[in-house]
Amino acid sequence: MKVSDLAERAGVTPSAIRFYETQGILPEPARAENGYREYGDTDLCRLRIVVALRGLGLDLPESGRLAAMCAADDCKGMADQLTGRLADRRRDCP
Repeated sequence: MKVSDLAERAGVTPSAIRFYETQGILPEPARAENGYREYGDTDLCRLRIVVALRGLGLDLPESGRLAAMCAADDCKGMADQLTGRLADRRRDCP
């Protein structure tokens, strides 16, 4: 899928996806012969995780790191770290 399709399916803008790539949050995608970015379902899943984690208030680097763990088939490790991180955030709230 193209960047506009990925953006629509993940609920973000194409420029947000490009920003995440430049920041190393998302890996650089494959390119079609015409130079257009080509994304797959794995990219969509990873982006949705980043968006969800950002919605929970995690910063971008941490969101990217946790999403990368899940993309590397360590979803349990990611979930364990996320549970601890969310508990920390709850303690910090008044």
